[in-house]
Amino acid sequence: MTIQEAIEARHSVRAYKSQPLTDKVVKVLNDKIAEINKEGSLHIQLIQNEPKAFLERLAKYGKFRNVTNYLIIAGEKSDGPE
Repeated sequence: MTIQEAIEARHSVRAYKSQPLTDKVVKVLNDKIAEINKEGSLHIQLIQNEPKAFLERLAKYGKFRNVTNYLIIAGEKSDGPE
């Protein structure tokens, strides 16, 4: 198998516990996210209780079960390599 074939064949299978984040964990995450967003040029968001994100065809990397909480990390579009 070539490296290219390995990259194309790569996939991930993950199963997570089906339990909500605690209020304490959410507060810690949101506080840290606010701090990072203030300091940097990224926009990080904590998404909670959204079960559909990894069910779409765009999520082709692998198979994920019970994913309802995740982070989105977004930045401004670059004009090219620096």
